[in-house]
Amino acid sequence: IYGDEAPRTWQQFVDAESDGKLLTIDAVDPRVLRLPWELLADEGGHLFSQDIGVRRRLKKVTATPVKPFDLPVRVLVVVSRPDDKDAGFIDPRAVSLPLLDALDELGDRVAVEFLYPPTLKALTARLRDRSAPPVHVVHFDGHGVYDAGLGLGYLLFENERHEKDRVDANRLGTLLNRRGVPLMVLNACQSAAQEEANPYASVAARLIRAGVGSVLAMNYSVLVVAAKKFVAAFYGSLAGGLTVGRAVDEGRYALMADVERHTLTRRDAEGNLVEETIRLCDWFLPALYQQSADPVVFGAGPHPPAPSPKLRERGRLPRALADPNVPGGLPPDPLHGFHGRAREMLQLERGLAEHSVVVLHGFGGMGKTALAAEAGRWFHRTGRFPGGAAFVSFEHGGSLSQLCSWVAQAVSGDPDFLLGERDPVARVAALLREHPALVILDNFESLLGREPLMPAEELREVLDTVWTWATGSPLPKSGEGLGEGARILITTRDTTFNDARFGPSQACVHIGLGGLARDDALALAAAVLDDHGIDRATVGRQELVDLMEYLGGHPLSLYLVLPHLREYTPAELTARFEELLPGFTAGAATERNESLAVSLEFSLRRLGDETRAALPDLAVFQGSAFEDDMLEITQMDPELWQTARAELEQAALVTVESLPGIEPPF
Repeated sequence: IYGDEAPRTWQQFVDAESDGKLLTIDAVDPRVLRLPWELLADEGGHLFSQDIGVRRRLKKVTATPVKPFDLPVRVLVVVSRPDDKDAGFIDPRAVSLPLLDALDELGDRVAVEFLYPPTLKALTARLRDRSAPPVHVVHFDGHGVYDAGLGLGYLLFENERHEKDRVDANRLGTLLNRRGVPLMVLNACQSAAQEEANPYASVAARLIRAGVGSVLAMNYSVLVVAAKKFVAAFYGSLAGGLTVGRAVDEGRYALMADVERHTLTRRDAEGNLVEETIRLCDWFLPALYQQSADPVVFGAGPHPPAPSPKLRERGRLPRALADPNVPGGLPPDPLHGFHGRAREMLQLERGLAEHSVVVLHGFGGMGKTALAAEAGRWFHRTGRFPGGAAFVSFEHGGSLSQLCSWVAQAVSGDPDFLLGERDPVARVAALLREHPALVILDNFESLLGREPLMPAEELREVLDTVWTWATGSPLPKSGEGLGEGARILITTRDTTFNDARFGPSQACVHIGLGGLARDDALALAAAVLDDHGIDRATVGRQELVDLMEYLGGHPLSLYLVLPHLREYTPAELTARFEELLPGFTAGAATERNESLAVSLEFSLRRLGDETRAALPDLAVFQGSAFEDDMLEITQMDPELWQTARAELEQAALVTVESLPGIEPPF
């Protein structure tokens, strides 16, 4: 078709020794730009495997100046999850986690911001704000749709009510016109609502016309697991000093090297749930559009200026987030890891952004403490609370002085922080204004109800104190960002505060926590079975799903029940529970939250007579104790204890830990 000259020219290009060869598709017609040029191959293989990158450029578009990648490079992450059942829900942290992990090693050479709220208005305001540090990379994590009639692609932002806001390419391009953003990444994952046509080609082309230097878009939606793999490799390669184009190709290598995407659960011809591994060749989906040069994002330039105190705070991990043994320290991760709760984490993010106090309530064993602790770590990492988090448990009571002391030590990072005698509440309030943090009050139900573990007068002082801390800074107006200052997160089974301030209002929101969703429960079940050495292949999947649904997805019940799958099938356990709780398979355990009671009763019945007889003496050590102290106090026969310990561990009623530098088990 092209005669003799074109093949010779191409071969010269392929044979040329160069580290940065680029094949540029320079066209005006969007139909040409949408073609999957990445699939081009010759006898040597696909182009990217020959170190030839592919990029698209709009012919006749004059390159406009973009900001240089000065250090620290600032990445603005826009995670849009509108409340729209048609958009399909994806864990808001799914892509953000690998992005942050890939950039962590850069230290103060990078600054990552998370835009809140994820609205077009907020994005435009941030990019136009001349008083704020310039943004070099905008990473949009959300859905896109395509209007075939208009030939326009849309990105789905949120509006101020968290509903979907369809932003077309022209509107987005106009608002971002000449903002000089060097790089924009459009990361869209698979959704049931995705159109067959590609919405990102038209959006990417319009952004190039608006003056964005490079736009990385996905040709059609990708699976979440593929997006995670690509993002980790792409940003990791940028951090390693590669150009944008070379980093895209490294992402392709990551996708090609591992084609297993996820395990799909479907029903076979008999209606049973079966697992099927999905393998995809989707390495060609990322498409790069560029104005002109292929830039290096993290070059070997001069060291960045000293970061601001707020950025410095964010770069270090507060001791309270890393060490559960310090006053105010967050509890460690759950025994079998933290699983799921993506929707609940999004609820907490919105609640803490728009209210001074969040009350997280639910039955015992639902995982309120684990979710609160995970929120404390995550919201510090995303920059929401640069002062970290302080965790105060009231399970066994407490006091106002302890609350003030622990919060002060956790937020300041100073174990010798002195509050003084004049006004410790005001001293902590000043500290929280300087270092905004999340203050978590756990097991608050112990201070409420008929037999509270704190005098009523002191409880009022505690409530007055945390209200003062939380309301020290004004709340933002709807749709106008996160606001400043500390926030209070209370976990409790009982919401009867007898204080109108802590009822649902503009300043306080209540969030109910139920059982785990099916996929989250399956992930937890897999971890429990693996940790107990139980072969998952021997456990009937459909029976397991049924059992977990009968238990209402109750996390603590799953901890107690699943280890018994070493000796019983899920169907046998279900039958035993039906005997203990008639109506179990009809939903009795979920309706009355009896799942924990029936799980405990079954586990207790599995214990030997001598172990059951020893339980009253052991009950005083609820929480934790060192083994030698426990034996000394109870005067229990060591041989009896070893038998009881083995049975209790097998029933998941106790856990044994070895602490560094300490010989007796804990």
